[in-house]
Amino acid sequence: VHWCSGSERIMMNNKQLFRIMHLLGSLHLPTIAAAAASETVANDTQDVLITDMINWLRANGSFINDKLQIRRIDPDDPTSPRGIFALESLEEGETVCNIPWELMITPSENRDSYLELPESERLDCGTINAVIKEISKSESDMTPYGKYLLSQPRAYTVGFWSEEGQKLFWEMTADEKLPPIWIEDLLEEWEEECDGDDENDDHLHAVMLVKTRADYQYLVPFYDMMNHNNGKTNVAHKYDPYKGDPIDKTGYEMVTSKPILAGEELFLSYNQCVICDQYYDLFGTPEMFLHFGFVESYPQRWLFDFARVKFDLDWKDGDEGTGNASLYCFELYRIQPRTWLTLLQ
Repeated sequence: VHWCSGSERIMMNNKQLFRIMHLLGSLHLPTIAAAAASETVANDTQDVLITDMINWLRANGSFINDKLQIRRIDPDDPTSPRGIFALESLEEGETVCNIPWELMITPSENRDSYLELPESERLDCGTINAVIKEISKSESDMTPYGKYLLSQPRAYTVGFWSEEGQKLFWEMTADEKLPPIWIEDLLEEWEEECDGDDENDDHLHAVMLVKTRADYQYLVPFYDMMNHNNGKTNVAHKYDPYKGDPIDKTGYEMVTSKPILAGEELFLSYNQCVICDQYYDLFGTPEMFLHFGFVESYPQRWLFDFARVKFDLDWKDGDEGTGNASLYCFELYRIQPRTWLTLLQ
């Protein structure tokens, strides 16, 4: 298969490419199955925790649109993952939610004091420490959001797998010659920069929660329950903390980016959203698996830095029924008009 990257044409061995694509594809079912098994054990408890959290949010100044509900993606399957769905049609630009600063988990009391924190605390350290503090509280003192976070599945992303599991993954990806790479960095950064205690299970859980759920340096209840799909994104951020918007004053607000019909699920993009500039050229399907613990459905983005290659993979004309997958080739780090290549039939 020939790929384009700038003015160069690169030949990549088909087996190299499809090895990692097949690997992540094969990991999709075990990942979902593991999550489903965890949810089945405490199904009723999760429903109660979610209801308590929503009631707590609304009672303390949050706006959550009444036209929304949290339910199983497949209502007839009690092991199906949850999503946020429209009970009624929503217009473009309609507010989905607004979560006040004081109900979020943040590294500081407000944005101004955040900017005065030491550099280590302005990394993930401050947020991780805030999560550790919250989930270490007594049951009577812990917020409903803290209880929800404490109940989430543990060690489901690669960086938190057992040593044996990581060794197997390295073997399958040719010792990190294929993405994702830097599997150990997530924990090593915390241990070195934050003086983390890797012997404490709750501390490890807090690190994974921040790595998988935080936006900027914040954990935002309700917002962090929205699922990812780059082909069906219909929700956008109203304010951008990366550009200095005062989230401590405005709240964390999400709006619909297009009309949403009753029964449709609300989707974000975790790597191509309106405030995701720093991820756009760095986070593809393998990196999403590394950081968030799931294999995204089509469209997928694949980045091979060692070969200076980037491409998107999607169903031909967006129609899964054709059985054709198509590849869109880009110049690395600078988006170009899409080039069609038929990949699979």
